[in-house]
Amino acid sequence: MRRGSIGVISGIVILCVIFFATALLVNLVGEGCSTREEAKLEPKLQRYANSNELPNSTAQDAELRYRVEDVPNVQLQDASRFTSDPNHLIAERSRIAIDSIAAVIRDTFDVEVAVVVLPNFDDNQYATARDFGNQLFNTWGIGNKETDQGLLILLVLEEGNREIAFETGYGLEATLPDGICKRIQTKIMLPYLAEAEYGEALEEGLKAVQKVLADSSDEEIFGTTATSSSDDGDALLGFAIWTLFGLAFLGFNHFRRRAAVKKGENAYQKQIFYRRINPLSLIGYYIFFPYLIIPYALFFNIPWRRRLRKSLVCESCNSIGAMKREKGSKVVQIATSKADGIRRYTFTCKRCGHQHFEDIKIPYVPPYVSSGDSDYSSSSYDSSSSSSSSSGGSWGGGSSGGGGASTRF
Repeated sequence: MRRGSIGVISGIVILCVIFFATALLVNLVGEGCSTREEAKLEPKLQRYANSNELPNSTAQDAELRYRVEDVPNVQLQDASRFTSDPNHLIAERSRIAIDSIAAVIRDTFDVEVAVVVLPNFDDNQYATARDFGNQLFNTWGIGNKETDQGLLILLVLEEGNREIAFETGYGLEATLPDGICKRIQTKIMLPYLAEAEYGEALEEGLKAVQKVLADSSDEEIFGTTATSSSDDGDALLGFAIWTLFGLAFLGFNHFRRRAAVKKGENAYQKQIFYRRINPLSLIGYYIFFPYLIIPYALFFNIPWRRRLRKSLVCESCNSIGAMKREKGSKVVQIATSKADGIRRYTFTCKRCGHQHFEDIKIPYVPPYVSSGDSDYSSSSYDSSSSSSSSSGGSWGGGSSGGGGASTRF
C-alpha cells in the first residue's frame, strides 16, 4: 500500500510539474508573439500617421456624404490656404507643400488652384465625381473672373470608388486641355495613388501642372525614362490602327475597281472602267500609306494592268498589248429623257497606227428639284430679319464648362 501510495503521489507531482511548465512556456511564447505583432503593427500605425492612407478609424467620419455646401472653403478663412481636407486624409506636411505650390502658381501665372480631398460625395445628388467637381468649381468661383483661369483638383477616397478629377476654367482649357489633364493623372499621379501615397500624388500632379503652365517640354513634364516604354506602346498601337485603316481603304478601292471592270462587255470597256477610278485616291495612298501602296502596286496593280493590256488585240495587225488608250474622251451624243448619251474613247495601235473607237453609254439623269426651293427666299428673309432683332449675351467669370479629366484607381 505504501509503495502504491508513493507511486500515485509521485505521478500527481510529475503531472503538476508538467502542467505548470507548459503554462509557463505558453505564457512566454504568447508574450513573444504579442511583442512581435506590436512590432509589426507599429510601422503600419506610423504609416497611417505620416502618409495618406485611410485607416478604419475614419469609418465614422466617412458616414457623412459630402455635398458642395458641406466642403469647407478654406480660402475664405486664410488666403494662403488652397487645400480643403476636412477629414485629414493627407499628412500635414503634404498639405503645406501643396499650398506652397498653389501659391506660386497663383502669383506666377495668375491661375487659382483649389485642392479638395474627401472620403466620399453624395452620389444621390451628383452623378459622378466630375459632376460634383463642376458644381463645386462654379459655386466657389475658382479663378479670376476676367481670365477664368481656375483649376480644381478633387481626390475622392471612398473604398471602391477612388477617383482623381481635374476641373478647369474656360480660360485654362487651351493651356491645360483634357488630354494633358488625363496624362498627368495616369503618368504622374497614378503610380503614387496606387500605393496610397495620396499627398505625394497631389504634390507631383501640381508640379506637373506648374510645368505645363511654364510651357515646358514633354520630357521635362513627364520624363523620358518613366514613360518611354508606354509611349512606344502607344506609338505602336497608333501605327497598327493607321495601317489597318489603310488596308481597309486600299481593299475597298481594289474591290470597287474589280466590280467596275466586270461591268465591261469587252476588253476595251474593261480597260476604260479600270481607269475610271479617281487617280487622286492613289496620290493619297502615296502620301499617307507609302509602305502599303508599293507592295500593292508590285503584287496586284501592275500585274492586273498588264493582263488588261494584253487582252487588247489590234484588229489590223493582230498585235497583242500594242493598243494604247488616248487621253481624254469625247461626248458624241448628249443624254436626254428619250435616249442615253454616248461617250467615245479612242485606242491607237503603237505598231500600225490603227485606231479603235469604243462607245460607252451615258445614262440620262433627270434634274433634281427640291419642293422647298420655292419657299427659300421668303424663309431665308424671315430668318435673317428675326436674327437681326435678337440680342447677344456674355460669359460670367470664375466658372467652368466641364473641361478636365478624371481617372479611377
